[in-house]
Amino acid sequence: MAGLALVLALPGCKKADESGQYVCGEKDRVAYINQSAEYKASEGDGILPVKSKDPIVNGYFGKAYNQDWLMAVSRASILETIDYIETKGVSVYKAPPISKMSKRPLASASVLSWDLEREWQKADHPMAGSQCGFLAGLYLSREARGLPSLRDQAAIIVRADASRWTLVHEFMHHNFKSQAIARGYSDNIAQNRRISLLKDIDTLKRSSQLTNKEYAQKFSALFQEVMKVADELVVQYQYEEVTIEATLQDLYEKGQFGYVPSGAYANATWYIAQSKKSAEEMYRGLNAAYDEIYRLTATNGLFDDMKKISKYTTIRDQRLAELDEVIQRRKVLGSRSSRFAASMDVTPMTGSTPCAEAQEVEHQMAEIGAKLAEASRRI
Repeated sequence: MAGLALVLALPGCKKADESGQYVCGEKDRVAYINQSAEYKASEGDGILPVKSKDPIVNGYFGKAYNQDWLMAVSRASILETIDYIETKGVSVYKAPPISKMSKRPLASASVLSWDLEREWQKADHPMAGSQCGFLAGLYLSREARGLPSLRDQAAIIVRADASRWTLVHEFMHHNFKSQAIARGYSDNIAQNRRISLLKDIDTLKRSSQLTNKEYAQKFSALFQEVMKVADELVVQYQYEEVTIEATLQDLYEKGQFGYVPSGAYANATWYIAQSKKSAEEMYRGLNAAYDEIYRLTATNGLFDDMKKISKYTTIRDQRLAELDEVIQRRKVLGSRSSRFAASMDVTPMTGSTPCAEAQEVEHQMAEIGAKLAEASRRI
């Protein structure tokens, strides 16, 4: 399955004409172009020979990653970073720069193959809620759609004019995915669970021999499975974006993450907040289903089922509170940094949007919530 993409969503969008075409603030595009020239591809302190006794650590939200992988490239050059990344089961490819005026520090990456170019083009669009923007980087795991280029390894695609922050961001997706797989996670298995849920809901809707109480029991069981799937998704997708950006900010503030534009550091706080909006949107889609199924269990006296599904609100609120905690911590740390304050008005925003297959995941969850709510309403 495809990983999350790093997107440049440029602010200052305005409608250009009645045809629906939009233009973006030129200042922001110029800032991105200028950032491409901040560091040469060869600038860096080299790969750090880090070898921890316990390299696997739990970061934000308990997400596991190999800290040695990150620290090894923390102050390396772009050339060294690409070479190191490609020793970890992932190839680095370059997509076209956003402008002919850009410098191209990532030009040493491999040329896109036909199948990866197709995936890039699918994913290269504005993030949800924005009318303009462009893709800066994309991670594709080995499980992604069975693409020929991914038969033996994963892929990172970055624009030739992207910064090293983007490159390391995408490498961190590979870092997290590697640890998730080692702990038993599989995109394919997760996808099959969602497909199975959709089929089970349709089957239950067609059942005509059940009593209202039996319907309520089966809807309750389905929603309990939905709760598990939704929590897995929010940690696997939206929370991974937050974890990566917050972790890179932490290193940057300590001086341990270098040869990256200061603007990328500043953008990360906004980027984290956007990921929270995405998580909230998913929960909003499930709230109606929860309300209806809670009503069903209550009216049929299924108090044990009521108690089980009511855990949904506890899990939802706890997850959102965890996000708030990270966001507030980042605001406090950011306000103490002159680099943050100095760069806010000269750099484009960054945000995240799922690429094509990850968008399908969000659509599936929205469909699951809508189908559950509609079907249970009929009882």
